[in-house]
Amino acid sequence: MAYTLRQATREDAPLLSELIKSSMLTYSKDSGIDPSILDSMHESVEDLIIKLKTHTCLCYFDEYNMPVGTITLKIRDDIKSFDFSDKTHEYLKDKNKVLYISRFAVLDSIRGTGLGLELLETAFTFGNDRGADVALLHTAIHNTVRVEFYQNRGFTLIDSESKRGYDRGLFAYDLQAVSHLNSL
Repeated sequence: MAYTLRQATREDAPLLSELIKSSMLTYSKDSGIDPSILDSMHESVEDLIIKLKTHTCLCYFDEYNMPVGTITLKIRDDIKSFDFSDKTHEYLKDKNKVLYISRFAVLDSIRGTGLGLELLETAFTFGNDRGADVALLHTAIHNTVRVEFYQNRGFTLIDSESKRGYDRGLFAYDLQAVSHLNSL
């Protein structure tokens, strides 16, 4: 099946919210955590509409204009404002811009088809085009499927914390190394 990639709009927010919440239910089950502690489970459609104004939300849509995969991106040049540990600050000390990835979701029925990888590749291009040095994302440490997915695609675990009620890893992908390789 062919999917269309485009930036999500206000009109997409209700169905996009359903996709994210459905995916986060699977994420919580695979991670062994209570879904009620996930911020995304409490995000209203109105909250999502506000986020669409401040973030770039890319989505794949099927032939019926239903969202089947999404990734939310934000370029951050205020790296010092991140509430990370000394370990993370040390990793980021030479970085100027960060691409932060969140609300990465693919419809359960089409996981494993490569759509998530395409979304990640699109995110990396987005970050490179905007001068980001590194891509960062969080995922539950105990979600071995997600951790392996990210590590198999070049992400490295750089830190972890449990402020949100579960062990979350901060994973980094060096966009500059990839950008350099692509220019050779």
